Amino acid sequence: MINLKFQERRFKTRKKLSGLMPGKIFSGDKELKVKPVDLGQDGLGVISEVSLTEGEQLTMETSNGKIDLKVIWIKKDFGKQDLFRIGLVTLNPKDNLGIIFENAGCLK
Repeated sequence: MINLKFQERRFKTRKKLSGLMPGKIFSGDKELKVKPVDLGQDGLGVISEVSLTEGEQLTMETSNGKIDLKVIWIKKDFGKQDLFRIGLVTLNPKDNLGIIFENAGCLK
């Protein structure tokens, strides 16, 4: 039997999500369909059918207002060929994604 151990590259814990977003994500006036994967202290990981550009600015519209986001990385999803994994961060450090997801009931 082979026993492989992988070292986690992340130094901060990630929160498990229910698969629901607390709001809609927009690039300009176009709504993007994304699925949240994980949430960390520094950002949000999502899966999308649309390839975005690093540095691109997005907006998440929630029932409590708008949150400005920025794409910090993007790569092809390792599970499905037509999907992309995207890393997002808030532009305003006062916007706490953990609290936003928790208040919306989007954490497991």
